[in-house]
Amino acid sequence: MTNRNLSASAQARRLLAFLTSPETSQKGINRFEAEQHLTICHLARRILDLKQSGYSFTWCNEKSADLAGHEHCGIRRYWLTGSPKQEQQTS
Repeated sequence: MTNRNLSASAQARRLLAFLTSPETSQKGINRFEAEQHLTICHLARRILDLKQSGYSFTWCNEKSADLAGHEHCGIRRYWLTGSPKQEQQTS
């Protein structure tokens, strides 16, 4: 198993890196993907932390399978739409 820093700030940094990477930014992320790929078990909290830091997001609800393959409805997929610097420049 990979040794990853599990602090909230480290999780937020991993999430931002994922959501700004040219390879993954257009896909967005849902809670099951965040847990599997980024070791983030409470994606909504990390999104809220980033919102409180000035980032903005868009989202949609979808049907998605968890890590065991069970389908769930109403799973939220998030995309980053703005950073604190971008919003300050437009105001």
